[in-house]
Amino acid sequence: MPIEFHFDISKFNLPQNSIKKWIEKCIVFYNFKLGDINIIFIPIKDMIYLNNKYLNHNYVTDILTFNYNNKSIISGDIYICVEQVKINAVEYNVAFVNEIKRVIIHGILHLIGFDDVNSNLRVTMRKEEDYWLKKF
Repeated sequence: MPIEFHFDISKFNLPQNSIKKWIEKCIVFYNFKLGDINIIFIPIKDMIYLNNKYLNHNYVTDILTFNYNNKSIISGDIYICVEQVKINAVEYNVAFVNEIKRVIIHGILHLIGFDDVNSNLRVTMRKEEDYWLKKF
């Protein structure tokens, strides 16, 4: 399958096969085809480095998505900061694996074309995330 998980930190329990099928359903739902997607779990220091290098942000985020789409084929690299996701899970009082799934689908939605650069778009993005979390 063209979705691959990479653990630059210690591996944790993640239902990889279920997540792969879920991602593919999401992509097909929006009339796209699945290309190559890498989901890479990294520590805080690496996320700060990537944010600084590519966005000139000197801080950590939970996710950073690089889009390599080719027309209707969805491809990209999704970097996820596991430590930040753990912090978010505590803050939002949700299970860690649920927050990981939210962040993953957030990255997929970015690849599909959704954005969250302003409050209206963030509301739409959150609705799409919630929709897909219920579909998992």
